[in-house]
Amino acid sequence: MSYSVSLLRLPYRTTHESTHRIILMDSLKGLDRTQVVRLLEQSLKDLGYDSLSKRLQQESSIPLNDIEVDDFLALLAEHEFCAAEKAAGCLKLDPSDFLKVSFLLKKCYFFSLIDNGQRDEALNLLRTEISPLQNKLGWIEGELRDMALVLQKEASQDAASTLDVRWPSIDEIIQEVSRMVDPGRLFPPGRLVQLIKQAELHQQAVAPLGEVSVIEGADGTNTDEKVGKKPTINAYPILQDYCNHKLHYQCSYVLDDHKDEVWFVRFSHSGHYLCSTSSDQTVLVYKVGAPYKVCTILKGATKAIMYASWSPNDTKILTCSLDCHIRIYNANDGELINSMEFPNRTKVWTCEWIDNYQFVIGSPDKKLIILDQDFKTVYSWQAQHRVSDLCIARDPARVLTISHDHHVHIYDVASRRLEHTIRIGKRLTSITVSKDGSHFLLSISPDELQLWDMRRLVLVNKFYGQQQPNYVIRSCFGGLHDQLVLSGSEDGRVYVWNSQLGNLVTALAGHQGLVNCVDWCNGSFASAGDDKTVRIWTTAE
Repeated sequence: MSYSVSLLRLPYRTTHESTHRIILMDSLKGLDRTQVVRLLEQSLKDLGYDSLSKRLQQESSIPLNDIEVDDFLALLAEHEFCAAEKAAGCLKLDPSDFLKVSFLLKKCYFFSLIDNGQRDEALNLLRTEISPLQNKLGWIEGELRDMALVLQKEASQDAASTLDVRWPSIDEIIQEVSRMVDPGRLFPPGRLVQLIKQAELHQQAVAPLGEVSVIEGADGTNTDEKVGKKPTINAYPILQDYCNHKLHYQCSYVLDDHKDEVWFVRFSHSGHYLCSTSSDQTVLVYKVGAPYKVCTILKGATKAIMYASWSPNDTKILTCSLDCHIRIYNANDGELINSMEFPNRTKVWTCEWIDNYQFVIGSPDKKLIILDQDFKTVYSWQAQHRVSDLCIARDPARVLTISHDHHVHIYDVASRRLEHTIRIGKRLTSITVSKDGSHFLLSISPDELQLWDMRRLVLVNKFYGQQQPNYVIRSCFGGLHDQLVLSGSEDGRVYVWNSQLGNLVTALAGHQGLVNCVDWCNGSFASAGDDKTVRIWTTAE
């Protein structure tokens, strides 16, 4: 009791601060105290609080870097490149690393001489000190050639900009050196920012939907949109762990306007409209909202419609159907603009717009053709495989196809070349590409999806759970930064996975029978089923 009374008599602020310090020290157990202090020192300095950073160093007696490293950095800051090269000997680098740093510093010195009009000195430096480094650093050959070309120009600055040749910035040199020096001697630059980014990636992985918010003005309008900018998005907080309460989906709308199986759904690029195709020979265009309403019906097909594609400006809709026709409609009023039947009843199973005037079609009759909106052939590849499905990746434009012989083929639209062929070895049913073109997703019979890196052409992840042993199931990306993968299934469910971790987030029951296709847009998604319905799924509030 006496202990409790004495504690109560202490000033609240002193007691609170002491308790807070004890809690903080407990939370730091297992961490290197010196590293934490150095991180704080560097962060304060990076934020412009130099005096606070120095004060922390004085009070803690923990320097940010050792003395020799600080001397090297000071010489860099003063552009004393020759002296910095001599000081670099104290960094205790590996011989190969020292040569790299030496080249960077000599290159900086070369351009400083050019800037000061000392062209003869720069030429002598290039001949006597820089060029000999090529014997040990073969990769600098191109840079040496560019530096020689700079010397040949009368105006060195114009030459440098024309050749895109410049001397490395001080920050770039420090970044390079920090990779070679023990972090105990040179604290990696911008370390706090790197840690925050890593934390954000972790939060994206555990909470893939994100928390999207925009900065609003006093009148409730988006302040960024007023000046023509994209809305400011605060995706994940850094002051606390993000707790995502939006992973519970519910079927908010059941669209039962079709009279037969619904095979395909696709949101417009703007997200304002949704089209669905059916074996009832129609395409329905819905106005997205509460509720969804049919605003246009596209007619003219005499058999089931398999696929539809919105033009990039959302003014036209391209379709292909089992009657061997491709058709172009006005998306606003549903008027048929043009239609075409290929010779010899060539089947067309998939089609996508490349731009507002050209599109590509794929056929199981070994056809892969680019056409313009007047149906004139722009280019026809000599396909050696039956095209089951295709999609378009942009910037640069490429056509990705899957074939009946279990391959993925990637074509460059500009050069018309077949760039890559990937053997998967299993029956492929559909392919789609992420919004930024960095990944593509394969649906594979009987029960698998694969996520591939587009640039490296490596398998990133696999997803299991849904069933597709007999039919074509079309999957899609979803969530903030495509952190989700979604697919229909033959068991009447929609499956949702975390694209990074590969874990199943949820499996949603709702359709009666096969779910043929899913498509994501702005936090919600649509699914199409053999039960003649399109279902709109949103997050439960």
